[in-house]
Amino acid sequence: MKISFNPTEWTDKYRPQPCRLERMEIIHVKSAIISNYSALLDGLLCCAPPRILQFKYLPKHNSELIKFFYETLTTNMEEHQQCPFNCKLWCWRHILKDVKIKIQKHNGVEQKGEFVSLQNLECGDLVIFEFTW
Repeated sequence: MKISFNPTEWTDKYRPQPCRLERMEIIHVKSAIISNYSALLDGLLCCAPPRILQFKYLPKHNSELIKFFYETLTTNMEEHQQCPFNCKLWCWRHILKDVKIKIQKHNGVEQKGEFVSLQNLECGDLVIFEFTW
């Protein structure tokens, strides 16, 4: 099943700008379709942009989703400014200033996230995206 998110449809129904959350945790997403990941990312960040978004790493359930979020959110900021929706309305791509990534090992030790370390995640580790809006 394909999932889509169009911010134009969302903002036509819900004004003013969405609320902001302090922390959001994604526990389990069951989908292997990359376009669904894109719709999930757009929907979450347009509707309720969190200061912190975190995933508990579960290898059989969310490794591809974490990799997709990491690759999408760490692309060049100029690419974020090129909104695929061609909209003049409120969209996370227009307001995101910075993303920092941390990995908190299941033993409590925290390290800065790099793609190499994402490949070495262990079950139970937390991948934490900190947003500056």
